[in-house]
Amino acid sequence: MNPGKEKTIRVRLFLYFLFVVLVILNQNIPVSTAILTLSLLIFLLHPAERMRKGALPVALLVLASLGGNLFFFNGEVIFTAGPLVVTGTGLEMAVVRTSRVAGIIIASKLLVLTVPMEDMIHALKKLFSPLNRLRLPVDEFFDTTLLTLQFVPLLKKRLLEGYRAGSDGSRTKGLVNATRTLLPVLIDSIKDPESYIRQYKDRDESLREHTL
Repeated sequence: MNPGKEKTIRVRLFLYFLFVVLVILNQNIPVSTAILTLSLLIFLLHPAERMRKGALPVALLVLASLGGNLFFFNGEVIFTAGPLVVTGTGLEMAVVRTSRVAGIIIASKLLVLTVPMEDMIHALKKLFSPLNRLRLPVDEFFDTTLLTLQFVPLLKKRLLEGYRAGSDGSRTKGLVNATRTLLPVLIDSIKDPESYIRQYKDRDESLREHTL
C-alpha cells in the first residue's frame, strides 16, 4: 500500500471513529433529528446498491430502537393509543438513541464502500501495533481476520462449483458432491491457508486469461 493511500485510509478511519464518539455523546435534539434525517436520505438516495444491502435487518434494528424508547418513559403525555403512551421525554430519547443507531450504521456502510476491507484491516493492524508491546496478539488477530475474509468467498465458490459439477439435475447429488468437495478444501486451507488462497486466485486468473 502506497503512503498516500494509507494516509487517506487512516484519515477516513479517524473521521469514522470521531463521528461515532460524537454521536454517542450527543444529547441535542435538533442535532439528533438532523443525523437521523441525513442517515435516512443517504440510505435511500446513495447511488451504490450496496448501501441498501441488508435493508430488512437495518430497518428492524432502527424500529426496535425507536419503539423501545418511545413508549417507556414518564413525562408529559403527547399521544395515546390504547395501552401505548408517548411522552415528551420518550419522544426525545427515541430520537436521540435512534439517531445513534442509524448514524453509526450509515457511517459504517460509507466507510466500507469507500475503503476496501483488506486495506482497512492493514491500516487497523498498523494503528494498533503498539499494543504488541503489551503482549497482546494484535498481529495474529488481524492476520486471522484477513485470512478469514479472503477464505470465506473462496470456500463459497468451491462449494458452488462442487454442487453444479455433481448435481446432474438432482439437488441431492449436488449437495453430496459439494460436501465431498468441502473436506479436502478445509484440510488444504488448514495446512497452509496463505498458499491455498494464493493458488486458488492464480487458478482463477489463469482461467480468466484463457477465456479472454
